[in-house]
Amino acid sequence: MSGFWRSWVNVWCWATLLFGVVLALGAHPAVNGPARAYYDLIFFPVDGSPELDGQALRLTVGVLGAVMIGWAVTIMAAVRAAHEGAALWRPLTLAMGVWYGVDSAISIAGGAPMNAVSNTVFFAAWLTPMLATGVLRSASKAPMEAI
Repeated sequence: MSGFWRSWVNVWCWATLLFGVVLALGAHPAVNGPARAYYDLIFFPVDGSPELDGQALRLTVGVLGAVMIGWAVTIMAAVRAAHEGAALWRPLTLAMGVWYGVDSAISIAGGAPMNAVSNTVFFAAWLTPMLATGVLRSASKAPMEAI
């Protein structure tokens, strides 16, 4: 991939991450202005009518933001690995950890600690084979067959 297009993809990744942050902030009324502005824009005309009222809606917007952040970090890792020929296990696990931390924090702060519990089970199900096979310790490319 040429330098221009690689830069384009990197900008796309950072924009996706920023959008995830905007949505994640939508989980808390004190900082949900950017998320409200986004919803006002997509529910045209721009008139200030969309509100992020209700605990469930705020939690859903926040969790969606966490997923977008994790997705952006995952794609960044994949793009980097594709250009460097590096193993993906560490960056994918980092992306999962970012998602886990943001999503679980929003869930607990939003009054849904059981979502953080389910996140823990989901993340542990990923992390178990990563630790059991040693692919995170290896500096070299880890073969897929290890898992």
